[in-house]
Amino acid sequence: MAKVTMEWESRLGRRLRVRDLYILSAVARSGSMAKAARELAMSQPAVSEAIANLEHILAVRLLDRSPRGVEPTITRELLDAACKSYFVGEAPMPQLPATPKSSARRMDVH
Repeated sequence: MAKVTMEWESRLGRRLRVRDLYILSAVARSGSMAKAARELAMSQPAVSEAIANLEHILAVRLLDRSPRGVEPTITRELLDAACKSYFVGEAPMPQLPATPKSSARRMDVH
């Protein structure tokens, strides 16, 4: 099976907003879009829209949703690590494995 990589820089272009990454971080940290919305003084639909925008741009699912809240997918964890490295100037945005929306998996970190 061939390894599929996503060319992040070409996919992101000018559509990615740092604000959306910040919102994603708040949602993952709080475990809930509603809690993140309160923390960020935003409406829950605005938070949901920002997450949907990121998922559409990247063509991956970043959060697993359930009635009890959200959990980050492995792709979100990889994106978080890549962004931290990129924003502190340590390295160019790496080629990360693509995870289609339909087959995203959860990674448990202990």
